[in-house]
Amino acid sequence: MRFSAPRLPFSKLGNVSAAARLTAGAGESQRDAVAARRRRRLAAAVESLESRTLLSVSVSQQIAPISLPVGTGTTLNLAPDFTDPQTTGTFVQFQTSLGEVEVQLFDQSTPLTVANFLQYVNGGLYNGTIIHRSVSDFVVQGGGYTTTGAPITTFAPVQNEPGISNTQGTIAMAKVSGEPDSATSQFFFNTADNSQVLDNENGGFTVFGDIVQGLNVVEEINNLTTVSTTLGPTSFPNLPLLSPTGGTSPSNLVQVTSVATVAAPQLTIAAVSDNTKLLTTSVSGEDLSLNAVAGQSGYAHVTVTATGPSGTSVTQVVRVHVVGAQTLNVPLGGGHPRSVSYRDSSGNTATVTFSGPGSGIAAFSGTGLSLRGGAVHGTDVGLDSFTANGTTAASSLNITGPASRTKTVAVGDLTFNGSAGAVRLQHATLDGDLAVSGSVRDLVIDSAEDGSISVGSGSGLAINAGIFVNESLTSLAPITQLKADDWINPSGGEGVTAPSIKVLKVDADFTPGLTLDGTGSQLLGSIRVGAFIGGTWTVPGKLPKLRVGGTAADFDGTFTTSIPVLSLPLGMGGDLTLPSIGELKTGSMTDAFVRLNGAFAAGKTDLGRLKVAGEIDGSAVVSTGNIGAISARGIVLSTLYAGVGSVETGQNLPTLSTDFSSHASIASVQTRGVDKALGFSASDVAAWTLGNLQLGKTSVNNDGSAFGISAHTVAGLSAFDVSKKQTLDFGRLTSAAALAKVVAARKLTLEDLQINLISD
Repeated sequence: MRFSAPRLPFSKLGNVSAAARLTAGAGESQRDAVAARRRRRLAAAVESLESRTLLSVSVSQQIAPISLPVGTGTTLNLAPDFTDPQTTGTFVQFQTSLGEVEVQLFDQSTPLTVANFLQYVNGGLYNGTIIHRSVSDFVVQGGGYTTTGAPITTFAPVQNEPGISNTQGTIAMAKVSGEPDSATSQFFFNTADNSQVLDNENGGFTVFGDIVQGLNVVEEINNLTTVSTTLGPTSFPNLPLLSPTGGTSPSNLVQVTSVATVAAPQLTIAAVSDNTKLLTTSVSGEDLSLNAVAGQSGYAHVTVTATGPSGTSVTQVVRVHVVGAQTLNVPLGGGHPRSVSYRDSSGNTATVTFSGPGSGIAAFSGTGLSLRGGAVHGTDVGLDSFTANGTTAASSLNITGPASRTKTVAVGDLTFNGSAGAVRLQHATLDGDLAVSGSVRDLVIDSAEDGSISVGSGSGLAINAGIFVNESLTSLAPITQLKADDWINPSGGEGVTAPSIKVLKVDADFTPGLTLDGTGSQLLGSIRVGAFIGGTWTVPGKLPKLRVGGTAADFDGTFTTSIPVLSLPLGMGGDLTLPSIGELKTGSMTDAFVRLNGAFAAGKTDLGRLKVAGEIDGSAVVSTGNIGAISARGIVLSTLYAGVGSVETGQNLPTLSTDFSSHASIASVQTRGVDKALGFSASDVAAWTLGNLQLGKTSVNNDGSAFGISAHTVAGLSAFDVSKKQTLDFGRLTSAAALAKVVAARKLTLEDLQINLISD
């Protein structure tokens, strides 16, 4: 099968799918277009691949908070709460020379293809075959030949059933070029996202399953050295070998010893209560049993973990309120006393005070409850809820726990059917939800966990928070200030939403994400976060200087205007999209993606300066316009592009003038490799004009994967190649022919290092 080479847009980390041929016919030997691996380290520093799965467990819906009477139990079926990998499809296991690969088949979506494939499986025809083709970062192909090169017996071709995308980790059928309905026995695993090429080529290639376990095995096969050779009657242009020096004996080929159907993998569920004196848990299959201990009331948080067949997991935290055997409603305000005190099940004392217009009901649970002398007496007393009606901005609620920083009382749901001047929880933890239909001026909460806070419209809200965990906040009123000690959301799904925030100041982490949906030229005034920010950030309008510790791996920020200065001393991860940045300073960049989408204009920079104290590792900086000076200790497995539009399939560097969207420039690139560390490796730098490139130590040997630079003009390039012990020192570069003469005259070997000089 022969593929054309469509032009593809730049992908997130510079990976572009290879255009190649998926050939089912014996002996076809045309050259495959091999895509360079963008995420491969130098041969001496290749990291082991972790086990991965394409069939991931995920949260399908949040488990709702539960109220449970003391001493009772209930059972929840968790099947609706997690996406279970069990399907009606057939599961098949491949035993290979490098390990097991388990695949689920799409019986319902591609019934003809699955039935055809199972003919070979059930007949044992795949047993003792080989993986006869591997194209790096593209496909791994088998199902056609034995170790002698002889083709296996095949049945009649099957009708094509395209429709499911050829994304990474899927399995599809190979077929003859120009014949959409020609698939017989040969299959291939997509080792990259090949949807842009294979979903439309030759009628579309039929994906009929995906990998449940063993993607790491397929990737390991894809990393093997390949040779062009002949076995028996068949030529193999890309035959993978277990050892580069082991020849083509059967023991050195990647064998598929067997392919057989297996039982569907199971989803494993575990649950742990954070308060076993109050609530115990047990799990049977997908059923979670919750059992409240007799004589105890209060709040517990149960962490539910669902683990898939590959070992990957996802968690939810469910809040359980164990209600006492008896309830007592205590009126506050509106002609009744303004305060009431109580002692909880841990012996901590607390006082609830309501003042101002309106009236409230404090609902307590416990055993043997009574109200005497302004205090609730009984066993295991807890404040289940407080509900206020008829309140105004002059109303307030204060809940004060014990005068000890190490002790707090748990507070349930708080509801205001009206406004409030202040709501304060001191030495108290909000385990329930807080809902205020009107405005709030001041909100002070020492700690909150696994709940939500919602506030109506008003002129402004000031928040002083302690430690928040998995807490969400929605305010219809602008936030004048949001101060917190630490606000983390490890389970995800929560966030902070408000029209605007004038001051955001957090001592440690702030990872719930932030959405500002108001109107105005500047919705975010100032921000200072001591550690990391994370989650999804959507902030329109003018931005201030941003000084935060760093961005977490799950950070996904979209800004509509430029940032004058972005300072991230602890490091940068995640994604950031915005028009431009005046200066970006960070301790390191790891798996980060910065997209600068401002319009190109001569004399204007989208990124004035990028200064990285450590390494730029596995990251990409992609700009429509000019980039200023870039400096880092090292640049590894990364992409730095200015004004690059698209590149030819099978490439990771521009080779034509049409690959550039503008005549943008990168002013300079400088690395400072420390000790034996390389300053520049397995990375790409491209712009129409490149300034001086001082790349430090490098290695032109990149295990066969091309990397390097592309430009119309390069002011200068210097590096020391540790693999060949040669100095690369070039002055102004404008001509590929002139460069070739210099390389030949100095007897230099560039090997995997590409220096593409683009003509007009």
